[in-house]
Amino acid sequence: MTEDLNQEQVLDEIEELDTDDRAEEIKKQFRPEKTKVVRNELFTDIKNAFVTIRYDSIMFNTACIRALPDVVYINLVIDEDIKMIGVRACDPDDKNAIRWCVAKDGNRKSRKLSCKDFTKPLYELMGWDKKCRYKVKGFRIDYGDEGVYIVFDLKVKKIFQERPKKGEEPVDENGNVIKTPVDRKGYFPDDIATTFGVPMEEVRKEAEQLNMTSFVSMEDFEAAARAQEEEAAHMAAEPEKAEDPQLTEGTETIPPEE
Repeated sequence: MTEDLNQEQVLDEIEELDTDDRAEEIKKQFRPEKTKVVRNELFTDIKNAFVTIRYDSIMFNTACIRALPDVVYINLVIDEDIKMIGVRACDPDDKNAIRWCVAKDGNRKSRKLSCKDFTKPLYELMGWDKKCRYKVKGFRIDYGDEGVYIVFDLKVKKIFQERPKKGEEPVDENGNVIKTPVDRKGYFPDDIATTFGVPMEEVRKEAEQLNMTSFVSMEDFEAAARAQEEEAAHMAAEPEKAEDPQLTEGTETIPPEE
């Protein structure tokens, strides 16, 4: 009996040595800096926070609402450079407050937020197809004194085809509506679907970029978009001024100083 126990002990020690040797071998081969971080968005979980963005509206899901307990009014902010949006709690009297949910009898439910003045320039910024809706995962991040935000990376989105609205359906030569199948499952763009994830170095750079100093409010983003549209319309409507010969007659070009 004692001899059997000694043999088992020896075998255990040999196995432990083999494991240590194998671990050391793997350590030499595996380089974290050469790896890719598999995207969290590729894993489905109904408890995850999401925002769904359409050409004329946005809507935060229930998990998103629950991620900010007791919050009914929010600020929506955007960073155009890194293409991210975020939400944070705010006072109902805040001039930029948005009621993102319906609160009744102690319960909060998500609601559709109609905001084409925001989503239209957002679609233009992202180069999105207005016939599609986009689902973006949110991440709850505590910025200390800046507060808790839910941040959405618009570059990592799932795409869904929208059904044509009444009156916008394709028709055949006889004017009959052509029924087109709609993929309800959604899909990721090729740069995400064809890769396992993001290189570790890129992940570290993104983490460094993610700061609150470059976010602007939804209202400022809308105002900037309107200003650009008004300027473009003004330029298009302004007639080309004819050159006044009296202003150019007798003038000469002054050569630059050497």
